[in-house]
Amino acid sequence: MANTPAIRKVDKRIHTYSNYVPADEYGNEQEARKQETETSGAENASLQAENKTLYGEIDQLKQENQCLRTKLDQAEAEHSDTVKANRKQWTKMKNDLDEAKSEATVNGLYRARWFTESTRTSKKVGVLEKENAALGKQLEKYQKAHEIINGK
Repeated sequence: MANTPAIRKVDKRIHTYSNYVPADEYGNEQEARKQETETSGAENASLQAENKTLYGEIDQLKQENQCLRTKLDQAEAEHSDTVKANRKQWTKMKNDLDEAKSEATVNGLYRARWFTESTRTSKKVGVLEKENAALGKQLEKYQKAHEIINGK
């Protein structure tokens, strides 16, 4: 029913027919439709190629994001393990120092032993603190990269 001449005349006059293509200058509707289809087909192919490229970039970014998340998780786990180990080691050293102090006091060698033990312990603690600081900075870098990727 949509192809009847009466409806087509109305459609041409008010331009609401969904597949409306104006006739070319010689009144050849079929040729005008063919040209319109060819033009829209080329545009469609161009847009599909662009979409394919964009989807490829999206997939690549998702893979990079997943890789960075994995690295971040590993860095957080390593940092956590290192902090726990350092705290445990520091506590052991502190206890050893306290024990050395009490032994030295009992033996009358408090100053000599305490100075030696505290110097060794403070050097070890200083090294561990530097390690913790370096790991903390590394973790911050991973977190910043993670935030940048996720747009937070």
